[in-house]
Amino acid sequence: MKRSIKILFIVFALFLLFSLVGCEDKPVSNEGNAAEIKAWVLDTIGVNVTEDLTLPTTHPTLGGTITWFSSDPDIMDETGEIIERPKRGTDVDLGFTVQSGSSFDGDYITVHISPITLEEAAAKFESILPSKQVGGKKQYFIARDIDIPSNYYNIISVGVQSSNEEIFTNDGKYTRPVQDTEIILTVTIGDSYDTVTEEFRLSVQGKTVLDVLEESIDYIDENMLDLMLTSEKGLITEGVNGAKITWKSSNPDLVSADGKVTEFPFERYVSVVAKVEYDGQFKNSPEYYCKVKALDTKNMSMDEKLNKFLDAIAVNTFNKMNFNYSYSNITQSYGFIYFYDGTGPETILKVQLIKDGLGNKPDQMRASTQFITVHDTGNPSNGANAEMHARYIANGSGGAQTSWHFAVDDVSIYQHINDGEITWHAADGSRLYQLNDTGVKATMGAPKLSVSSDRYFVLGGQKTKIRIPSDTQNLRWGPYGIYTTVGANGNYWMNTAWYNTGYGYISNSGGNRNSVSMETCVHPGSDYVKTFMNACKLTTMLLRKYNLDCDRIYQHNNFCGKNCPQAIREGDHWAQFRDLCAVMKYGLDTFGDYKFSWTSNDTKKLTNAGYITLSCRAGDEISYSVKVTKNNTTVLEKTYTTKLA
Repeated sequence: MKRSIKILFIVFALFLLFSLVGCEDKPVSNEGNAAEIKAWVLDTIGVNVTEDLTLPTTHPTLGGTITWFSSDPDIMDETGEIIERPKRGTDVDLGFTVQSGSSFDGDYITVHISPITLEEAAAKFESILPSKQVGGKKQYFIARDIDIPSNYYNIISVGVQSSNEEIFTNDGKYTRPVQDTEIILTVTIGDSYDTVTEEFRLSVQGKTVLDVLEESIDYIDENMLDLMLTSEKGLITEGVNGAKITWKSSNPDLVSADGKVTEFPFERYVSVVAKVEYDGQFKNSPEYYCKVKALDTKNMSMDEKLNKFLDAIAVNTFNKMNFNYSYSNITQSYGFIYFYDGTGPETILKVQLIKDGLGNKPDQMRASTQFITVHDTGNPSNGANAEMHARYIANGSGGAQTSWHFAVDDVSIYQHINDGEITWHAADGSRLYQLNDTGVKATMGAPKLSVSSDRYFVLGGQKTKIRIPSDTQNLRWGPYGIYTTVGANGNYWMNTAWYNTGYGYISNSGGNRNSVSMETCVHPGSDYVKTFMNACKLTTMLLRKYNLDCDRIYQHNNFCGKNCPQAIREGDHWAQFRDLCAVMKYGLDTFGDYKFSWTSNDTKKLTNAGYITLSCRAGDEISYSVKVTKNNTTVLEKTYTTKLA
C-alpha cells in the first residue's frame, strides 16, 4: 500500500513536470542532462537525517532545474526543513523533478527523520553508562554488562570502541579485571550527514576477595566432572588469581591436604571439601563424594598386595569420630583401627525371625537384590538396643509400613526377617529398581551428577536423555546420587529416579523392593563406633552373599531424602562407612587363607580389638603390630604408628 502511494506521488510529480513543459509549447525530448542530474540528486541526498536538509534546486555545474515535493509537508516541507519533529522515527517521501534544457526526469527519496538530534542521541547513550558524583564531578564506572544499542530509531548509527575488550567488549560484555583498571569508550553517533564523537573514561573495580573465592569454587566444580580420583591427576591446588586450595578429606591417606591421591589394589571411597584461601579470607566448596581408582594388579605379587592392604588399614593419621550431633551419650570410643582378622559378624548374629502374617511383614520375596540400605533407629531411649528392637518388630509394632531385616548395636546383630524378603523401610513405596539408558557414552569412572537448564540429568558434563522426575527447584539427592553403571552398549545406565515431595529430594527407586535393610541403634550408653564397625561387617557379608560391589551401599536418605542414618550423616562418616566395607571386602576376597594377629603396644590408648579409647587426645600417637601367617608360616611382621588428629 505504501509503495503504491509512492508511485502515485512520483507519477503526479512527473505529470506536473509534463504540464509545465506543455505550457511552454515545446516538443518533449529525452535529450539533455536530466538523467545525470537525477542520479546526482539520488547520490547526494542522505536518507537518515536528524536536522533540516538543504535540498538543491540546480546542479552546481550542469545547471538544470530541480523541483521538490513533500509527501508530508507538516513534517518536512519541499525545502527540506523539519516543520514538526516527529515523536518517533518517521518516513517522508521527497519527490523531485529535473528539467535540463529539453530533457526531463524525476524520482523520489524516502527520508527517515529522527525524533532527536545527534547531540540528544549522544546524551541518550551517556545515560546508559553507570555514573556517580565524586567531588562534584560525574565519574563513570563499569560493574556489569550493558545493553549497547547499535542505532536509535534505525536512523542514528551508534558505534563503540573499547580501549580494552578483555574487560569490556564493543558490544557491552563485561569481565571483572584482576585489579582496578581504567578504560576509555569512544562512541561515534551519526546520521547520513554528520557524526558526533564522545569519549567516556570509565573506572572498573578489580575482583573483590569474595569474587576470587566464588570464582575459585566454580573453577573447582568445573574440574570435578569425574569423581573417580587418580594419583596421576590429583586435585587442583590453585584457584582464580592464584588463590590457595587445600583439601579436607575423610581419609588423608587417600587424599592429602595438598591434593595428592594414593591408589590401592581396590577401589576406595572418600569425601573431600576444598578450602579456598585468598587475601586472608576463605570459603569452602561443596562436599564431593568420590571414588579412588584401583591400582592395576595384573603384575602385582601377593606380597605387594598384602603390604598395600595393610597400608590401607594402618593409616598415618586418624580423625576422631563424633556421632553426638543429634544423639547424646552414644560415643565412648575415639575411633578405631580396623584390625582385620578374616572374620565377619557371624559370632554376634542372632537369628530371630518373626512369624508370617504380621501387619509389618509383607511375606513377599524380592525379585532381585540391588542395594544394602543403612538406617539408624532414631530411638535414643534408654535400652533401645538391637534386642529390644527385635522384640518390637516381632510384636508387629510400628504399623504395616515398618519393617527391616537386621538391627545392629555395639555388641550384637539381630535378624528379624529372611533377607530375601521385601521389607517396608525406605519410604519409596513399591517402586522397583530399573536401569535406563542415558544415551551418554561412558568416558569417566564416576561422572558427577547435575541437571541441565531444561531439566535433564547431566553426567560428567554430558546431557542425558533422561528428564528429572519433577520441575522442582530442589535439585537435591543423597551422597553418591542416583545409582549409575555402564551398560553393555558402553553407555551410562541410570536407576529410575523419583521425587519425594515431603523431603524435597530426587531419590532412587528400589529401596523397599530391591534392598536388604538394617537399623543401627543409637541408644544412650552404646558405643556407636562399635555399632558402626558391626554394621560394616554385616554390610560386607551381604555384599558378598549377593555379589554386589560397594557402590550398592546406600543410606535410607538415598531412597526418599530422609535424614537417615542421622548419626552417620551428621557426623559426616558416610564415605568412611563405604570405604571400610571396601577394605573388609577386599581382605575377605583376597586373603581368605591368611591369618592376621594384631597387638596393641599400649592398651590404655588402643585395645587389642582396635578401638581407640576416649582417654586419647589429638596429637597422641598409637602403635600396634601385626603378624600375618599362611599355612602356619609367618609371611610378614610389622609395627605401625598412627597419629591422632
